[in-house]
Amino acid sequence: MLHNGAYLVPVEDGDAFAAAVDALTTAHTDVVIECAGPWPPYSFATLDQQ
Repeated sequence: MLHNGAYLVPVEDGDAFAAAVDALTTAHTDVVIECAGPWPPYSFATLDQQ
């Protein structure tokens, strides 16, 4: 694994983000690039208990 990242991408930018990943995949055929999601932003959510 070279990189493992998570990105918060606004819904309206989702297609542009996917296109950028596709361009990287095309440019770097010697590397396996995987993109999955959207995933819920659970890392950034909080539960306030009272």
